[in-house]
Amino acid sequence: MLSRPADAFVAAFVGRDRGYRALGFAKAGSLPLTDEPVVRLGDDLATARDRARDGWALAVDADDKPQGWLAVRGLADAALHGQVTPDLLNLGGTLATESGTLREVLDAALSSPSGRGVVVHDDGRFAGTITASEVLALIEARSASERQQAETYAAEVIAAGPAGGPGAPHE
Repeated sequence: MLSRPADAFVAAFVGRDRGYRALGFAKAGSLPLTDEPVVRLGDDLATARDRARDGWALAVDADDKPQGWLAVRGLADAALHGQVTPDLLNLGGTLATESGTLREVLDAALSSPSGRGVVVHDDGRFAGTITASEVLALIEARSASERQQAETYAAEVIAAGPAGGPGAPHE
């Protein structure tokens, strides 16, 4: 209904943002996840800096469940005493599940302070990260396929002629 409304009334009823809302129904499926290096709560801050990508380290607990992001860009060696603790973590960003929707995955990427959305297995364990541009590329590839299907459908409808079929009397 969101991707191909049956008529003008339905199109007006579903209204604006239907493409974005449709992402809430589109299963994420196979995602191009990045194997993000992680740190554990209790690791040394120096270890976190060494493992960080683009100044951010993802912290997980003993069960591999994401706890938050640690910003380490520009920290001097003198500041790297102590351990990774929950109070040092940026809790911004949502988590997406592998079995979730494209809307959840895109939200995780857009809301992440590191710019990398955190994706978890259904049991909450860390699976990997994904960027907004990677999610958009996936959406674009699916949209291209849907456009091709719509073009094929339109060609079939036009080839069939009026409602009564080819050669049917016109009123």
